[in-house]
Amino acid sequence: MRPDNIHKGETMLIEKRASQIVVSALLSVFMLAACSRSNSSSTLKVTMLDQNSQPTADSTVVLGIQDGAMITWTTTDSNGEAFFSTPPLNATVTGIWHQRSATDNFDNYGMQVYYDINVPSLTMRLSASPTTSLGTSNVSITAPPDVNSWSLTAGRSTYFNFSSPVSVTFYSNDVQNDGKVSYAAIGYDTNGKAVGYGILLDQDLSDGMNADVSIDKTDFTAVSYNFSNVPPSVISTWGYLSEQRKSATLFGISPDSTSPTMNFKAIPFFGDRYRYSALAHSDQNNDGVAETIIAFEKNSSKLESQTLNLELAAPVPYNITVAGIGSSTPTISWSETDDSTDAVVMEIAHNAQTWSELITLYAPPARSSIIFPELPDTLQSVAPKIMYSLGVRNHDCDFILGYGQFLSMKPESDGEFRDWPENGICRYSATRYQI
Repeated sequence: MRPDNIHKGETMLIEKRASQIVVSALLSVFMLAACSRSNSSSTLKVTMLDQNSQPTADSTVVLGIQDGAMITWTTTDSNGEAFFSTPPLNATVTGIWHQRSATDNFDNYGMQVYYDINVPSLTMRLSASPTTSLGTSNVSITAPPDVNSWSLTAGRSTYFNFSSPVSVTFYSNDVQNDGKVSYAAIGYDTNGKAVGYGILLDQDLSDGMNADVSIDKTDFTAVSYNFSNVPPSVISTWGYLSEQRKSATLFGISPDSTSPTMNFKAIPFFGDRYRYSALAHSDQNNDGVAETIIAFEKNSSKLESQTLNLELAAPVPYNITVAGIGSSTPTISWSETDDSTDAVVMEIAHNAQTWSELITLYAPPARSSIIFPELPDTLQSVAPKIMYSLGVRNHDCDFILGYGQFLSMKPESDGEFRDWPENGICRYSATRYQI
């Protein structure tokens, strides 16, 4: 992972092209139904990509039945592909990446698990930041006397109060679709309030290049988040306003205030697309601790204030239990399923010595339990015999209809859905299980 990428957050997300989506959804449902009746001649192709969207050879793919029991396993070829003939109905498919860290000499693993798979192909993408550097830049910051501190965003990384010049490394998802890069700097007063900004747009990228950014503008655009129908269990709110330019350079602006309205100072003329992200932390059992997050995320080309109706939140999972802690195949159960949502997503962190990524598990919304899949003997060390944390999230996007479409549009490592439509909104409700 990139140590300078401090922006990883928790995220969420609507649609205007209704007729296209209905047609797409009907086709998806038809294909799923056809696959569920597939005969012994059917084949499942699994493609595994790394954080640079490159195929990963020699990654492990495990095929199992619906309860996770292993049928067979194999490794990917030079194209990052693995093939299984006659897969079972509602198959469980597990992908495991293995990477040798160049910095700490540890074997790092990433794992994703998919339940109830009835499609002919499945693509898995490693959820990590790109590692291939495309070049570096030395950035000098100039600020007026009233600026006490500053932040610099270059690509998807943000640097706080580094001595000027700042050494910036660019990776594949930092570069715009025109091959150029852009910079944005924000100056803060002694109270941490934004008082000015500077931008440098659309620069040619060459290794070792120099750049100068002056914090000399004050004409911020005011944007607010207004919450409605807030449940009494909500004890705090938070959010980000992220700006994207030419399919890259996504960075988040924190609010100046959060109660009762969340107020932001956005940079005008920088972004051509904006992601509005808001979180409401909820104390469901009145113990003073927020164990549930209600989240919204919207993707739009307009920079404008938002109204968020918490009554429209995705159902909150509750009654989470884990049976078989200490075994390599624990059972995770939860209440509150809703077939109208897209998927249930689970994330497990455990204490394998060489672990660097969460285990992410995906299941259709009708599910209320899963059994962790059986792994080959050589990979028992990465099974979650001891868990540090577990989160269960109901996922509901207005532009996704069903689990099959969710799998085909599943987010990249940065949370961006492929083909995310204008004004597309996703809603998430996640509950943390206390280990």
